[in-house]
Amino acid sequence: MSDQVLVIGGLTIRGVTKGVDLKTDLLGAGPDSRGGCRSGFEGRTKTGG
Repeated sequence: MSDQVLVIGGLTIRGVTKGVDLKTDLLGAGPDSRGGCRSGFEGRTKTGG
């Protein structure tokens, strides 16, 4: 079972920006080379119509 995160932001295509809510799965997290933390997420959406 993966952790789900809702990413809210703006998607701009050809100069038109629209709000998007993208459901994502947290794939993993760990330390980076500078002592910070990095996380990986995966999400899918469709555009059109």
